[in-house]
Amino acid sequence: MATWTDVSGLVHKMFQVRNSAPERLAADVRLSDDRSQLVIVGHLQSDTFGEWVMFQSAFADLASVDVVDVLRRTQSSFFAGINLMLVDDDSEVLSLRYAVQMERLKPEHLAQDIILMANLADQLEKDLSFRDEF
Repeated sequence: MATWTDVSGLVHKMFQVRNSAPERLAADVRLSDDRSQLVIVGHLQSDTFGEWVMFQSAFADLASVDVVDVLRRTQSSFFAGINLMLVDDDSEVLSLRYAVQMERLKPEHLAQDIILMANLADQLEKDLSFRDEF
């Protein structure tokens, strides 16, 4: 079974990490067309549900999009759900979020999960705002 130390080491090895905290990393994923997407990889622990690895990537300011439109665009998503993130205590952004139990995480699939999250969030960002902010 992978550990958070394993996950953190792999993320540092495979991606440029912008910010790092003991339980959270911000992987800068380079995409095509000179675009990039930040994917947060976090370590979550619960006495009831065990250890989890969370992947999250912002794609739009809440105030700038039609939430119903976002939900329609993501209704067939098999990978992640929509989440609301508070940024800087006053700004709310929409993000994609996915989590997997640590015991089910396959280290050989870690990069694939991060890149998939980055591509999905970046496509939403491109479609909704035509920018590359996140």
